[in-house]
Amino acid sequence: MPSDRLPRPGYTLFVLSLVMMLNVIDRQMLAILIEPIKRDLDVSDAAMGLLTGTSFALLHVVAMIPIASLADRHSRRSLIAWGLGVWSALTVLTGLARSFGEMFWIRLGLGVGEATAVPASHSLVSDLYPSARRATALSMLVLAGPIGQMIAYAGGGWIAELWGWRTAFWLFGLPGIALALTIRLSFVEPERGAADGTGGRWTALPLTAALRMLLRLAPFRHLALAGALAAVANYALLIWSAPLWMRAFDLGSGEVGTTLALATGPANAAGILLAGRLADRQSARDVRWLVWIPAIACAAALGPAIGFATARTHASSVAFLAVASFLGAMVIGPVFTAVQGIAPPNARSMAAATISLLVTAFGLGIAPPLVGWAADLGAASRAGDSLRPALVGAVLCFGWAAGHLVLAGRAMEARSR
Repeated sequence: MPSDRLPRPGYTLFVLSLVMMLNVIDRQMLAILIEPIKRDLDVSDAAMGLLTGTSFALLHVVAMIPIASLADRHSRRSLIAWGLGVWSALTVLTGLARSFGEMFWIRLGLGVGEATAVPASHSLVSDLYPSARRATALSMLVLAGPIGQMIAYAGGGWIAELWGWRTAFWLFGLPGIALALTIRLSFVEPERGAADGTGGRWTALPLTAALRMLLRLAPFRHLALAGALAAVANYALLIWSAPLWMRAFDLGSGEVGTTLALATGPANAAGILLAGRLADRQSARDVRWLVWIPAIACAAALGPAIGFATARTHASSVAFLAVASFLGAMVIGPVFTAVQGIAPPNARSMAAATISLLVTAFGLGIAPPLVGWAADLGAASRAGDSLRPALVGAVLCFGWAAGHLVLAGRAMEARSR
């Protein structure tokens, strides 16, 4: 193979990080726009919870498993490019929606497009980087998340305040179409298992066979549950922070978006990078550190997350959220790395998809509308302050996730005997 057509790990990782950044921007920007969209469309908190999470998650979780099966058998490059192009075009269309129903249907399609990103990207990166460097490499993909959140919150908030919420969707949707074309023309796929020294030895597995094989693994089952439960807490904070601050402290979307970006973005980035480096270093001595690190982080996040939801001043709420964001961000990178180590190379897309599916289904599909429903339920008795107890209930899932991570470590030890 000519040298200019060899896989380029650094370039591929950088471009895939941009893909994951756009994935988060186009998915999460709606969170900072809840209040103006709610006023414009004249809907309830529960309806906005459905719009921010459930509408996206419904087809996203349905599509992710068959898409992952395609990624384990066919071109990952093409799947990523087509998916990015589709969801970017639908992001532009979101800005043209005239009703709740139209936006709901567009978000359904957006979820299908974004289902291509995680499975194929994680599989590609795992075939480019050996196990000793894989946690850091995968953490770079996860790191794109808080960067995307910062851009979505600060950029989306100010664009909405200055030019309206529709303009935000137009400006953030268009770059993805150009990036999709770049990926289709420039990416070169590595052999499956190449980074593990097993390239060429793996044959494709049918969808059901790959799923059965993964679900028979006890560590995988506990990791999947832990990822889903941690997502409930993390997404509850992510989606409902802006409405809580706007209502409790009478702030505008621009100020809240900037504050939210500065409070969560650097904290998330630091947590992801620290977890990746710690995981690479410590797992070389004992692979169970891949689950012990996020277990400790989940347990530690519980206190500041509750502090954020119950704080009576804006400054203390921001400080608590920054700490909770730092600790919550230390979960998903090591979990994804542990999953990629457990799964064989011909089922890595499926493994990443299953975890991502549960994270999306619980984090976006269940947490936002559940918190919104609980807030609506308590609105009559708490005079506009009903978001606080609803958020406290959601963040208790940090503790539950920590328990499953401990059980995953025990299952990994039993499997190694």
